[in-house]
Amino acid sequence: MAEKSDEEIRRLVLDELSDLMKIRCEPVIEKLFRWPKGNPQYDVGHLERVAAVEERVRRLSGIYLAGSSYRGIGIPDCIESALNVVDRLLRDTADSSASASAREPRERGESAGLPVDRRTV
Repeated sequence: MAEKSDEEIRRLVLDELSDLMKIRCEPVIEKLFRWPKGNPQYDVGHLERVAAVEERVRRLSGIYLAGSSYRGIGIPDCIESALNVVDRLLRDTADSSASASAREPRERGESAGLPVDRRTV
């Protein structure tokens, strides 16, 4: 959306109002606000699509997804995403005896040998 012109965004909004709410008149007052340094927002249904993609990827060997595209744009979200991948990667590559112990519940990051601050995790 950020790359669209003001007129393109205006037309899109009016078209959606017409489709969704059957509003077909021109606005009396309109103002477009841009927040160039604002945080991006995921589209409605994003988490459901991510869950479906993650389910399909789990069936494939050697593919792991991490980063801000999936479950959060903040640094803590990205760290958690990376730690989840590390946990899965270590589980998937461990030998059968280590694999059984890696499946035991533990704090995020422990299987990677990372220090875990239990007050914040």
